Amino acid sequence: MVFRNAPKLNAHIFEVLKKKTIMEYKVIPFVATANQQNMSAKNIAEQLDNLIKVHTNDGWEYIRLESVSTYIQPVEGCFGLGHKPGYMTSYQMVVFSKGENEKSINSSY
Repeated sequence: MVFRNAPKLNAHIFEVLKKKTIMEYKVIPFVATANQQNMSAKNIAEQLDNLIKVHTNDGWEYIRLESVSTYIQPVEGCFGLGHKPGYMTSYQMVVFSKGENEKSINSSY
């Protein structure tokens, strides 16, 4: 079996392999808002869905929702007044990515 377009196909594959893909990432905090009337999981999911749609419409690809924990330093206060102890808290971060093809790299192969 002979493939007449094999040289063209091989040249195309070679050009694709010569390109280097650079990934760009964007991380956005996600804080859902709710009150006594709309505390449902459906409401929270809709807020996350809307955030994802806004950024995917701009060419970003949704990767995942990450939880980032951090320690908030205590506030000493003055003579014990206004003292606030330190504590742990966590934030939800939405991670997006976008791939960009870099210009062809000169290669010896």
